[in-house]
Parts: sequence; structure tokens; C-alpha cells
Amino acid sequence: MFAQVEQEEWNLWKSVSEEIGAGLRDVVGNTPVGQVAQDIVYRQIQLMKSLPLEAADRVMDIQQRAMQAVITGERPDELYEMIMASGDVAASRAQLIARTETGRATGALTQARALSVGSE
Repeated sequence: MFAQVEQEEWNLWKSVSEEIGAGLRDVVGNTPVGQVAQDIVYRQIQLMKSLPLEAADRVMDIQQRAMQAVITGERPDELYEMIMASGDVAASRAQLIARTETGRATGALTQARALSVGSE
């Protein structure tokens, strides 16, 4: 009985998650909100003047992947795996980067959505 309830709850959660992801993909891909969110993140990365160009490119790749993770509802764990696969990163640092960049992407999307409705 518990297994059946758990499975039904999981299926419902997955269905709702897919609907939210589809809505976010539409907002990010087809409205100015997506462009504003990307611009916010890009400006934040440009402020990191101490980064060498190669590192800045890597940060941009990670951030783009983080934005995709937010849209698809992925957890920072998937981003962590990508960062670890790129090499030369300690596990604790990769976990910190994954969480930070996922949070940054979520914040940028929230800020862009607020700006689109006239909020400051």
C-alpha cells in the first residue's frame, strides 16, 4: 500500500515538474524574460575581472548549463557531475560551484521575471 502511494506521489510530482519545465522553457525561450536573465548572468561574469579568459569561458559554460538545469528542474547534483568531468576541481569545490551557479541562475530568472512585471 505504501509503495503504491509513493509511486502515485512520484508520478504526480514528475508530471507537475514536467509542466513547470515546459512553462519555463517557453518563458526563457520565447519572451524577453529569458534574454534578461541571460544578460544578468553575463554581466555578473564580466565583473569577475580577475578570471583568465579560459576560466571565464568555463564559468560561462557552467552557468549556461545551470540555467538549463533550472529550466528542466534538475538538482545541482547533475551540474556537479559536469564540473567534476571537466577536471582539475576538488569535489567540495565542484559541489560549491554547482550550488552557487544553480542559485545564481534561479536568482537571475526570478529577477528577470520581476522586472518584466515592473517590479524593482
